[in-house]
Amino acid sequence: MFMDFLLRKCKETDIRVIFEDRLSPDTPSCASIANRCIVFNTNWHRQTELPFQFAHEVAHILYGDETDLFFYHANFNGHSKIEHQANSGAIRLLLEYLENNDIPTSAISNFGIPNSLESLVEEEVERYETE
Repeated sequence: MFMDFLLRKCKETDIRVIFEDRLSPDTPSCASIANRCIVFNTNWHRQTELPFQFAHEVAHILYGDETDLFFYHANFNGHSKIEHQANSGAIRLLLEYLENNDIPTSAISNFGIPNSLESLVEEEVERYETE
């Protein structure tokens, strides 16, 4: 299961995860790179997105930079770039999981990736398959 893969990845890389089910369904999960901690809202209103959201938060810590916080709050472009990096990282984690479990990359659409990221998924799959 993908969530188990991500939890193992967190354990291997010293990322602490707090699963919280008392938050509002509209409260997004968050990650602290400096503290290597994720607060994950399991009460999110679109439950099908939870696997990808968890991968997204893990990717913030694995592939992010502590200085990102400044750019995240400084302007929209900084925020957008950091979220794009986390989405790319989440897709890479998913592709690693698929490969480790002999699941074809075409199954990637079963993991709650928002439709708005379709072109990014295509880019990452193409990059992954050519490496």
